[in-house]
Amino acid sequence: MTPLRTITLCENTAQFGFLAEWGLSIFIEAHGRRLLLDTGMTDVAVRNASHFNINFSDLDAIVLSHGHSDHTGGLTHVLDQSGPKPVIAHPDIFKTRFTVKHRPEVRDITLPHSRELLESRGAQFQLDTAYREIFPGIAVSGEVPMETDFEFVEKSLQTGTRHELRPDPLHDDLSLAIQTGMGLFIITGCAHRGIVNIVRHFQKMTGEKTVYAIMGGFHLGNASPAHINKVISFLIDTGVKKLMSAHCTGFNASCAMFNAFGKVFLLNQSGTRFVFNVDPP
Repeated sequence: MTPLRTITLCENTAQFGFLAEWGLSIFIEAHGRRLLLDTGMTDVAVRNASHFNINFSDLDAIVLSHGHSDHTGGLTHVLDQSGPKPVIAHPDIFKTRFTVKHRPEVRDITLPHSRELLESRGAQFQLDTAYREIFPGIAVSGEVPMETDFEFVEKSLQTGTRHELRPDPLHDDLSLAIQTGMGLFIITGCAHRGIVNIVRHFQKMTGEKTVYAIMGGFHLGNASPAHINKVISFLIDTGVKKLMSAHCTGFNASCAMFNAFGKVFLLNQSGTRFVFNVDPP
C-alpha cells in the first residue's frame, strides 16, 4: 500500500494551536507528488504549514479551485516561500467577482492580485478549461457540466461590475481526483457546480465508478433540507468510505452527514492531518 497524506492548512475552524480563517488550503502528498489545493485568504496557510515543517519549495504544483479571494488571497505568501511554481487553474480565475447577499451591500471577492504581480512572484500559470491528468493518477476536473436538477450556483454569486451585475456560472470551479486501487479520492475547493455533478463527472472521465473518499467544501451552507438529503442519498449510493467536508459545507449539512455516515464522516479543520494507506491504481 502507498500512503496518501493530506494536511488542511486553512479552514474556517482550527484545531488547538492552529489559525483559522474563512477559506481553504489543503496540502496533498500522493503518487510521489506534492500539491497544494488553494491558498486561503491571507498568510494563515503559510503560518500553519510551519507547524508541519512543510517546505513549499518542494511543491510540484499549486492548484486553484476557483477565483474567489478566500481560496486565492494567500497565493503571494505561498509563492514567497515556494519560488517559481506551476499554478494550475481555469482561465476565468481573474474574472471580477462579487457576492450580493443583502442589497445594497455588494462585496468584492475577486482574486486580490493581478496576473502580472503573481507572475512576478513566480506563478507559472497553466490555464485550461478541460479535464486533464496533471500527473500520473492525478487529474483536475476542468469545467463540470450541470446535470442534476437540484444543484445550482448560488444567485448571490455575481460577476460583471458593481453597477451591472449578472449571475456568475463559476465555470472555473475545479476539483482534484486521485486514482487509487480503492477508488477515487476526490478533493474539492467549494463544489460550486454541485458535489454530485463533480463526482459523476470524475466517474465519467476516469471510468472509475468506485469512490473511496471525498474531501473539501461542498457549498451546502444555504441548501434546503431536501437538497442536503439528495446529496446524502447520492453519497450513500456511491459507497464512499471517507467523507471529510469542510469550509462552505455548512453546519446543518455537516450534522446531517455525520448522522447519516457515522464514523465515515471525519472532522476536517486547520491543522488536521490524514494518512490513508491505499492500494496503487
